Amino acid sequence: MDATATPPKALITILYDGQCPICSREIAWLCNRASCHLDFQDVHADGFDPATLGVSLNDLLAEIHGIGADGSLIKGIDVFAIAYSAAGLTWLAAPLRWP
Repeated sequence: MDATATPPKALITILYDGQCPICSREIAWLCNRASCHLDFQDVHADGFDPATLGVSLNDLLAEIHGIGADGSLIKGIDVFAIAYSAAGLTWLAAPLRWP
């Protein structure tokens, strides 16, 4: 592989509450499995502005959100389904797609 090649873009950027111990633990767990397929954004980080996504901080804290590779805003269980699949955990993602 060419060392100057651009790394593949993440399938999703997960927006998470870095002040929540449960959220932080889940993100740490995913970080260990995701290689370059996931990005993470703490919604409390300096410089992060939820208004650029058309949502409020309260919206982001009320329900899991992510940003797709195409820039679309994703929310709810779909975020986990995409993230688990991207992390190679398809067995965990599959039930999330069941009606």
